[in-house]
Amino acid sequence: MQFAWWYWIIAGFCLIGLDLIVPSFTIIWFGLGALAVGVLKSLWPELPLAGQLILWIVLSPSFTAMWFKHLKTKLTLDRK
Repeated sequence: MQFAWWYWIIAGFCLIGLDLIVPSFTIIWFGLGALAVGVLKSLWPELPLAGQLILWIVLSPSFTAMWFKHLKTKLTLDRK
């Protein structure tokens, strides 16, 4: 089964919208990961489903980790 690029875009916006309901502010990064995969899929239409899923699985936690690293740095600077 081949997913169209816009499936990822819709999934990304749905996850970002879901973040408005869930107060943890972590689902947004999974939504941004889905948006990134959608953009990459539109640029590379032959990207297999396994590659898309691997990209999403790698990008989403990476975005989350980068956010927490940024937040920790910001909190450390604010305390000084």
